Amino acid sequence: MLPFQILAYTKISSPLILFMQKKFTHSPLKSWRNTFLAMLGFSLLPVSAFSQTPPPASAFSINGSTYYQVLNNQLYQYNQDGSRTLLATYGNTSTHDLNAIGFNPKDSMIWGYNMASSNFFRIGSVGSSEYWEFTVSGVSSPGNLFNVGTIDTNGYLYVYQSNQASYYTIDLNPAHSTTYLKAINPGTGALKTAAPYGTTISPLTISDWAANRTDGFIYSIIEGHAPVTTDRFRIVRINPANGTSTLLTGTASGSNFQQPNDGSSWGYGTSFIDSSGNLYAFNNFNGIFYKVNNFTVNGTKTVTVVNNSGITGNQKNDGAFPIMVDYISTPLPVSLCCFQATIGNNKAALLSWSTLSEERNLGFEVQHSLNGTNWNSKGFVYSKAAQGKSKKKLDYSMEDRTAQAGKNMYRLKQVDFDGTASYSDVSTLDLETGSLIHIHPNPVTTSFNIEGLSAGTKIQVTDVNGSTIKEVSAVLPTLQIDLSDQPAGIYFLNITDTNGALTRHKVLKQ
Repeated sequence: MLPFQILAYTKISSPLILFMQKKFTHSPLKSWRNTFLAMLGFSLLPVSAFSQTPPPASAFSINGSTYYQVLNNQLYQYNQDGSRTLLATYGNTSTHDLNAIGFNPKDSMIWGYNMASSNFFRIGSVGSSEYWEFTVSGVSSPGNLFNVGTIDTNGYLYVYQSNQASYYTIDLNPAHSTTYLKAINPGTGALKTAAPYGTTISPLTISDWAANRTDGFIYSIIEGHAPVTTDRFRIVRINPANGTSTLLTGTASGSNFQQPNDGSSWGYGTSFIDSSGNLYAFNNFNGIFYKVNNFTVNGTKTVTVVNNSGITGNQKNDGAFPIMVDYISTPLPVSLCCFQATIGNNKAALLSWSTLSEERNLGFEVQHSLNGTNWNSKGFVYSKAAQGKSKKKLDYSMEDRTAQAGKNMYRLKQVDFDGTASYSDVSTLDLETGSLIHIHPNPVTTSFNIEGLSAGTKIQVTDVNGSTIKEVSAVLPTLQIDLSDQPAGIYFLNITDTNGALTRHKVLKQ
């Protein structure tokens, strides 16, 4: 789609007009060009390309096993068995050079950057008719040619050009009325109103990157043509909030993943992280689709072939995996809240919890422990929802009359119809004092409080990789933990009392 359309009232084709159309399509003189063409008897039909209000479009369907890839001006759907389907063709290769794409969990559509027009774009699922372009003040510029892109759970699009010193963040969450489709500060979400519109980063020789919803970081693979040979095929972890990057030790190797390794200009133009936290990469050189194991930790990352479909490698590609959309459109089995243990009648432990929604839920096994390591079942509570399905708040409770004096730890094991299970956070109750561990708010934006502590209790905060973020000992019953200096993601809270009993809690930082 061209940024404008020309409807001629004459059959005479003017070379001058064709020249003006091509020459000034991306020029600051666009308004002058339009006036000039109109004076010559042409009507310029406004299209969505330069409107900042996105037209309606259809969401992509999600099945958990397919991903999407753009190649020049074409959109493909790939299956992990190596088969692919051409979904749409947009214009031609001189008008549409699509790249830096990501899958937006806020609307289930694909967004990216058109290197031919220096505009951003959105793709709907119904062919070429649902292609729309827009500009971003301070970012849309012929000087920026983004070939690296991903979208996180906030609906933030991160675009980057290989080996540059800045990346840019575009807010694609329509709920944010003041920043929607504009450049923002990725750490605060605030609107960027003046230069610099980007965030500083150490230049990286990469062809794509992928947001990891598990820990909130962005990951990429250093290319085989990086100038520092010892950096080649290492995993780089980026904090999207401030641009700090860390090169993990060890290289990704195996299954000819490092071929060629001679400085040739090629890379992994399509990479994504699936719902289980696995990193996948499409090799531009040989067209093989790889899985990179243990990519978040230091040490060697073993690479295996997912499929070798024989698809010819190509430098002009970028990919996106629609998994983060399950936050809003794919029902989670159970939305659990408010699980806590309190003292009931006759010194029994009263366990209570609620669900805000249920899908395929068989019920809950209540589990008990004295040390946080060995767990025993105290009974099973079946779902109150018809066929395990509900969209309203349901309240549950159960008594444990065998609870012992002192501290008792409880958790829920939620079980689906197919046997799949997940666990709640641990709730701790002291039957002698009546105290319990309470963490709030959770999710957290900057800091959270821990209530019900005893003096001398040790608190350790770790990230998903097991690295210690903070360690502190409680003095008062209430302690505040500050996470404002940490990126969004999941953190674990290990609480060890003076008797050595350990409880583990999960905190989500938004």
